[in-house]
Amino acid sequence: MADLQQVHDGRADATGYGNPVNFFNQTYITPGLRTLLVNTLKRLGGKGGDPVIQTQTGFGGGKTHSLIALYHLVKSSDALINPPPNSEEHRRTSEEIKALMQEAGWDSTADRPRVAVLDGSYLALTDTVVTKETGDPLNTLWGAMAYQLGGQAAYEIIGGAAREGTAPGGGQLDQLLEYVGPSVILMDELVVYVRNAGDAKDNIYTFIQNFTQSVKRSRNAALVVTLPESAVEAGAEGGAEAFIRLGAILRRIDAKREPLEVHEAFEVVRRRLFGPVRNETARDRVCEAFSRMYANSRRDYPQEVSEPRYLERMKACYPIHPEIFDRLYSDWSSITGFQRTRGVLRIMANCISRLYLRGDASPLIMPANLTLDDPALANEFLPLLNGEWHPVLSEVDSDGSMTDNIDKDVPRFTDVSGAARRIARTVFLGSAASGAVRGIDARSIRLGVVLPGQGISVYNDALGRLNGTLYYLYHSNDRYYFHAEENLNKVATDRAGALTDREVEECIIVQLQEAIRGGRRRRTDVVICPQGSGDVKDLDTVQLIILSPDKALPNRSRENDEAAAAALDILLNRGDAPRIHRNGLLFLAAKNDEIRALRTSVKTYLAWDSILNGDRSIPNLTGNRASQTVNSLRSAQRELYTSLVRAYRWAMAPSQENPQQADYTLSTFQTNAAETGDIVEGAFQKFIQEELLVNEISPIALVRVLDRYVWSHQNYRDHIPIDKLWELMTGNVYLHRLRDRDVLIRGVTQGVSESKFGYATGYNGKEYEGLCFGRPMSFTDVDSGLLVHPEMAQLVIKEGPPAIGPDHSDRGFSLTIRPPLILVWSRHLIPHRRLAPNVLL
Repeated sequence: MADLQQVHDGRADATGYGNPVNFFNQTYITPGLRTLLVNTLKRLGGKGGDPVIQTQTGFGGGKTHSLIALYHLVKSSDALINPPPNSEEHRRTSEEIKALMQEAGWDSTADRPRVAVLDGSYLALTDTVVTKETGDPLNTLWGAMAYQLGGQAAYEIIGGAAREGTAPGGGQLDQLLEYVGPSVILMDELVVYVRNAGDAKDNIYTFIQNFTQSVKRSRNAALVVTLPESAVEAGAEGGAEAFIRLGAILRRIDAKREPLEVHEAFEVVRRRLFGPVRNETARDRVCEAFSRMYANSRRDYPQEVSEPRYLERMKACYPIHPEIFDRLYSDWSSITGFQRTRGVLRIMANCISRLYLRGDASPLIMPANLTLDDPALANEFLPLLNGEWHPVLSEVDSDGSMTDNIDKDVPRFTDVSGAARRIARTVFLGSAASGAVRGIDARSIRLGVVLPGQGISVYNDALGRLNGTLYYLYHSNDRYYFHAEENLNKVATDRAGALTDREVEECIIVQLQEAIRGGRRRRTDVVICPQGSGDVKDLDTVQLIILSPDKALPNRSRENDEAAAAALDILLNRGDAPRIHRNGLLFLAAKNDEIRALRTSVKTYLAWDSILNGDRSIPNLTGNRASQTVNSLRSAQRELYTSLVRAYRWAMAPSQENPQQADYTLSTFQTNAAETGDIVEGAFQKFIQEELLVNEISPIALVRVLDRYVWSHQNYRDHIPIDKLWELMTGNVYLHRLRDRDVLIRGVTQGVSESKFGYATGYNGKEYEGLCFGRPMSFTDVDSGLLVHPEMAQLVIKEGPPAIGPDHSDRGFSLTIRPPLILVWSRHLIPHRRLAPNVLL
């Protein structure tokens, strides 16, 4: 880590920052740094240049490094321009320094400039450091500065102010600079010093204001001051105030430089980590192979990487891939606390060290090579991220992690050193949340993982598997990123997969109940998912039986027709007893494919519902995650209902062509549920349209029933109780299926008025009571009376009641001869005879 005070005190590492030659060997002189150095040399030589320079970049942006470069250049120019023999690396450094001096017109043999180092992170008003000669205090900026520049004699020029802690005036400072001659004053971490100064802050502000003006008036003095990039980086409230006030003072003399441009920072890091490239041929061969790969697959990578200038960037960054620097400097550097130079240096140093120990032979260090399983490297990222990210890194890059298991399960992934793990590392590097657009797209992912000679299909496959497996990986708007909170889509997927068939079926039953309760029609005639024939009552009313999901219709000929088998069992039996009222049963079922789709919708709904509600709900859902959960649950509810309607739109109606044979056919057809949005309403509409359910029966239709099945029976030659007729209608599938008893009563009243038959309230064994024939009757006049044969009714009306023998008494009835039971069903529609819409004649 760069430390100006340690360099000044001679305590810095001699192999790095402490040795001026080694330091410049490892330093890439950017245009910004070059301007700073040349400007200062010009100023020291009295040849112009800005007197006050403010370097202001973010944390780790090269401020201190620039001050150290200036310190070594001024203090050790002879050593820099006279390298040791037989050292090509030192020779290059010497040529660079000579070029700087020549550009500035500076003579290194002239009087040596004086240098003062004032590091605000070291100095304090409470210091007890004193001058050697007289023991005068050196706890003020001006006292320490004067003593460093000219010893006790220089100190005495501003000695009164230094001893009293008051700011020296401009005249004293002018005299000091004139006395010491060419001089450079380096003030690092000035905001830190002011922030900790307490009540002495105003004196410090006054000194800075007076001193900057004196430097400006001088001929050969230069002041270089470092400030943070923003008030946020200045620290607490006192630091922000110091940042603002110091910035205002320095702006009065228009002093500002940025020695390290962000777009050149990668070269600084590369130079410090690896030094000059020793084998340019090998470098060019590797970089050109990558460039050809990008050019040959332009659609698979970001557009700019196939351009010639990207090849030059790869050479400049070698052996580090530019994508690492782009992600660090574009995404991570905007996070408060990230150090652009120091942070990147530590990140890459840790990564390189770990790769070296592992014997990694990759041609370039890419995002895919980041050793995030190394705690030292992981700890460079974790403090910058909000939330608990340790589980994320464990999932991304650890032995036994999900990515590791995916790689082990697929040999193709293992062949490329772990495709899943390489992708996860790359996505993590692109997951900094500071950018306006979060995450990276598939092209950038491929840029960070693919090596020359490898196919991209293996990585595309691995990315697809990761997207459906990792808990913390998000995919939104074609971009991928990790988040500290679990990916709710993944949680929902896993919870959906863990649901049992019983849980799913129970939910379908509940949803059917909810759908039926919310419909328009009376629902007491609907039976939902009976477990057996015993669950369906033997009623003389129409009942719609909605079969359970496991009793589905086939989509293909090889599939069993579980729905038909269940429907016929319910039609014939109620538990262990034969069913009496068979002609009131209608059925609704789903097909196998649609049941499978419905089950999927149910699982999705139950999974999102569990995230938001109940014992397994995820706590503290806020912001986008809360909105995502609510919206996903609503969407799942809508899809569930749509799937429910789409599934339960297949109606089945029993029919019987031959009363003498117990052969039943099940006609299957699609209902109008999709149009009505109501399962039951759509079914009843279709039953009526197909004339399998009758809302109105005409007198002629009743006459045909009576002529064929009633008047020919010895017990009912003259009359039949309406209750018996209703029992006949509801018990025999070959007859018309009436919507309810009222349909029969309306047909009776109309038939009596049209002389199709008579109606009597009773029969006492000798005569009919309340006989009506050939005259209008109201609906309320008909109850549980008798339907009288028209000839008998006419005879009674004209001649009075005939003698009725005992053979005509009601002895019960059985209208058809029932042979041994034979069950036959068909999925094809066999419609009833049609004579008029919705009315059977």
